[in-house]
Amino acid sequence: MYQVVKYGEQGKIITLDENGSTVTTHEVIHEYQTMKEENYYRIRVKVANKQEELKEYMKFSEDIKEHKEWKDTSFHVELPVTNIDGSYFVIKCYKTVVQ
Repeated sequence: MYQVVKYGEQGKIITLDENGSTVTTHEVIHEYQTMKEENYYRIRVKVANKQEELKEYMKFSEDIKEHKEWKDTSFHVELPVTNIDGSYFVIKCYKTVVQ
């Protein structure tokens, strides 16, 4: 249920895909108006080996250069989670400011 807020902060988390990628929306509210809205993206990508991990890192580096509005970017490997087939997840994070 969505609640009317006069002053304060409010957030929600939305799952984007079957890998568990999420976007977290954070709003700062003053006099019932959204003064600032930020979206924090946490993208999970399944990789099978170090070569695929490096490919995802290079792709993310290019995306960062292309999207100057992205803030607080990070790339890391999710450990110690390893699937039966030996694959694992890399995490690409960034924040965008809407208002």
